[in-house]
Amino acid sequence: MTTARTETDSARREALAEKLSPHLTPEKWRAVFHGTDPITFDEAVVTTLYAETTLMPGWGDPERDGFVAEVERLAARHGGEVDLFVWGASVVVLQEPHAAVRMALDLQRGATASNLRIGVHTGEAVIASFACNGIACRTLIGAQVGRAAKVAASAAKGSIVISPDTYVLVHKELHDEAAGCLLTEEFFHDSRMAQALITPAPARGAADLSTFAGLGLT
Repeated sequence: MTTARTETDSARREALAEKLSPHLTPEKWRAVFHGTDPITFDEAVVTTLYAETTLMPGWGDPERDGFVAEVERLAARHGGEVDLFVWGASVVVLQEPHAAVRMALDLQRGATASNLRIGVHTGEAVIASFACNGIACRTLIGAQVGRAAKVAASAAKGSIVISPDTYVLVHKELHDEAAGCLLTEEFFHDSRMAQALITPAPARGAADLSTFAGLGLT
């Protein structure tokens, strides 16, 4: 048992090292993996929101900064945690699948002028915890982010796709959650394949209107 656990943690450290290498300077990378602070791994069922941003034409630094700030604001509002170590997307990890759907709707409503595509997927994940420059950090390793990315890639521009694993957990309340949206439920007779496609209407004039649509910048 101890040997198997050691081998598993070793493989996870290798996966974490590979994931962090593009995001950290060599000095910071060495501090994480050769410093005195421990690296720990936890297994949990989480819901991952993946907002694909690689195909956003015309974005400069102000637009990207505004989008990142909006994701952080909504993640805090919905009880999620932003995974900062993903290229070409914003990834948020949430414990509650309904909260992930609500956050996806809020984010998409505020980004209706963009080509944003969002995927929501629930599954078992490995969460790595480590310290970087004295700051506690967490990131997903393994297949969870890739599965959420695949779900997002199947979405139309301006839409949200909810994977079968999430759909089975939220479908009873989904019509209420997605009120006012175009909602398409596919293969709903078969929970192994069922998924939902949501295209929100813009929330113009709402009291808590997302700042992303106008970026809140002057």
